[in-house]
Amino acid sequence: MLRLIVVLMALSVFQHVSAQQTTAPRLAEVDSAIVAYNAKDFAKAKDFALKATRMNDQIREAWEILGFSAQSLNDLPTILAAGAQLSKLYPTERNGWYLLFLGHYRQERLDLAVTPMRELCRIDPALCATSNIDKILLQISQDSVGMLDSTFRSDEGAISVTLPKSWHTTSRSDGKTLNWFVTLEKIQSDSDSYSVGGTFRWIRNISSSFLIEEKNNNPAFLVEFWDQFVAAQMKGFTPQLRKVIDSTATSRDGWSGMIRTVDFQYKKDYPVQRRIEVILARKDEVFAYTLECDSQRWTVYEPRFRNALTSLALPH
Repeated sequence: MLRLIVVLMALSVFQHVSAQQTTAPRLAEVDSAIVAYNAKDFAKAKDFALKATRMNDQIREAWEILGFSAQSLNDLPTILAAGAQLSKLYPTERNGWYLLFLGHYRQERLDLAVTPMRELCRIDPALCATSNIDKILLQISQDSVGMLDSTFRSDEGAISVTLPKSWHTTSRSDGKTLNWFVTLEKIQSDSDSYSVGGTFRWIRNISSSFLIEEKNNNPAFLVEFWDQFVAAQMKGFTPQLRKVIDSTATSRDGWSGMIRTVDFQYKKDYPVQRRIEVILARKDEVFAYTLECDSQRWTVYEPRFRNALTSLALPH
């Protein structure tokens, strides 16, 4: 599975400061902050810079020293405050957007980090590449293609769903069971896995395949049967984590069943995945699907997953 990768860059504040100096006198607190920062006394540098911003909240150097000192101290609220002010004062320069990205990223709020990442890449494409921010945007489908949507259709044409345009689709069907995937990473063989995407499974003539009696050939029984069947397939394997967050009944277009949100972790060193799991049934048919990603990316993908649920065209 893919994991988010970032190389946090050590931007040089003071090369920028010296280039921006004018003949106007600078606050003594700013000079003291620079001296402390160069001496790697980041706590003192932060204190002096904070004093300077309180005296004059328009001083670029004070906010930059404050933000980068806070970065060294892992003071996320101060990083975000400095980034917000710098991006407001100087929206065409990189430092404010970098600090906003960094603060949100370290809080694992990728949804809030998206705009600063895009702005940073627009302003400084080289830095975007060397810091791997372009790869993060790709992995959360917020690159120039992935942020667009596309309607995918299964090979049989019976199912369609709207998901990021940059994703891949593949399907396998034996005429009775259709397994269809729409995923961030391309699936080429049964041994392939994906970190983000949807799996859709349509089982027809289920009573003949599993010898289900006619009296039990109804949606309520089939949904429970399929849920237990999938659980039985996992027999002998105990996941590190499986926690149902919520579960409710649902029905649509002649299908009925349940929808739930689940946190799942295969092994201790694997990321925790959050899934939307749905099992629907009608007479002699089951349609089950999941939409999932690792928990760090959930805030970015959940809105698109919810839209996908609404857009999904079920088999007639």
